[in-house]
Amino acid sequence: MKKHKEKELNAFLEKTTKALELEKAPKDFVRSVMQQVELQKENTHSIGYTPLVSKTSWIGIALVVVAFFGFLGFGRNHTSTDWFSTFKLNTLGNTEAFNSFSNSLSVSDSTIYALAGLLVFLGIQVIYLKQFFAKREVLL
Repeated sequence: MKKHKEKELNAFLEKTTKALELEKAPKDFVRSVMQQVELQKENTHSIGYTPLVSKTSWIGIALVVVAFFGFLGFGRNHTSTDWFSTFKLNTLGNTEAFNSFSNSLSVSDSTIYALAGLLVFLGIQVIYLKQFFAKREVLL
């Protein structure tokens, strides 16, 4: 039974494939396609790479980071807990609630150095990731 069905199927397929005619391309098909490709090459213009952050901005950011570390390392030896008077936020109005909070806040020098170090390493990681994705040409 299966052999008979397979023979019928093969006969049907042979009959239909013989009935189909092969399509033929025009004589100048390759030439016309290549002309279209050349036109596309001429009409397209490449967009140059422009960085999101310029080199002068990166230099400025680096100088700010170096100045910040210089201030932390050589500036003062005692960490002030009166943050609002440092930033002159106590002149904005009634800050009694904030003053009571800031007076109880004490941050050691080593904590400030650790946080500053984390910020620096985070910045370095961002730079390396930026270069990595630029090499891969990934569009986000």
